[in-house]
This record gives sequence, C-alpha cells and structure tokens, in this order.
Amino acid sequence: GSGANDAHLAIRLENDPNVVLMEFTPTVGASQPFSLTPNLVDVGAPASALDFVTTDGGLRLAALVPGRLEAVLVHPDTTRVERVTLPRAFDRLRRVAASGSTLADVALLWSQTQNSVAVWSLGRTEDQAFRSIDLLTLDALVSQVLDVPGDTLGRRKLLQAPDSRFFVLDLERRQSF
Repeated sequence: GSGANDAHLAIRLENDPNVVLMEFTPTVGASQPFSLTPNLVDVGAPASALDFVTTDGGLRLAALVPGRLEAVLVHPDTTRVERVTLPRAFDRLRRVAASGSTLADVALLWSQTQNSVAVWSLGRTEDQAFRSIDLLTLDALVSQVLDVPGDTLGRRKLLQAPDSRFFVLDLERRQSF
C-alpha cells in the first residue's frame, strides 16, 4: 500500500491490455472492515509481470509490457501511467529493495529468451520517471534469478542458465561474473 491506512492489489489479465488495480480502504461502523475500489488501467498490451516498487515519487505499480518493448509505472491513486522504453522484450521482473543513500528501488528485468538482463534504477530524474536502465549482456540465456541469502551479499543475484551454469550479478557495480 501507499499509506498507513490503505493497501493495493494488482491483477494482471491474460491476453488483455488492462491491469486491475484494487484499492482497499478502511471503513468505520460498516459491516465490512474495508471497502474495495477497482480501477482498470490500460498499459497498452498484456502485462507479463507486476510488482509494487518505491520510486523517488512514492509507490508505483511497475508492469512489464513485452509486446510493446515497454515497462510502465502506474500511480496507484491517480492511475496515471508513465511509459518506459526497454532495450529488449523483458517479461520477468524482480524488485530489489533500496539501500544506501537513495530510497528508490532497483528492479532486475530478464526473459528466458534473452541473453541479457537489465538493471532498472527507479529513482527519478528531472525529465523522466526513472534514473536509468543498464543492459548487461551474458554468455547464456537466463532461466532463473535467485537471491543470495544473507545481508552481506544482498546486492548480488545468481542467474541460472538453462545448461546449469550460474552467473553472479553485482547490482551495485552493474557487472556479472
């Protein structure tokens, strides 16, 4: 949710350009403890992945739209959509919580049909809804992204290739090995 008294749920629809954004609002004195407000948000083509992310502008719903080579950021209260052009048709997303001086999240984008990953920094700049998208090309396709347990290596991810090789991705340095 975006505040102390509200929460949101996002639902992606198969073969539909709309995402359903449900807002849960507390009620006082009613038979139900909360009310639901649904909103349909057109993201341009069917979304393949959704996650709520923190940007410098606050909470947003991030949706990948591989059919348009885009990601979108949806403001949950106004349902305003900001479009982000992607360098590849990524269809999977993993949010990585912010650390250090910025409060904005980072998202890792990948697809099982691509030999690259993208690191999407969700901090805002003056003229766009995000700070950067860094593309990293690998020697293999990416079949799965795994978290590295513990806090000491928390800004690293394991990338598994279909042939069972693994790559370590350092999100701080934007390098893989």
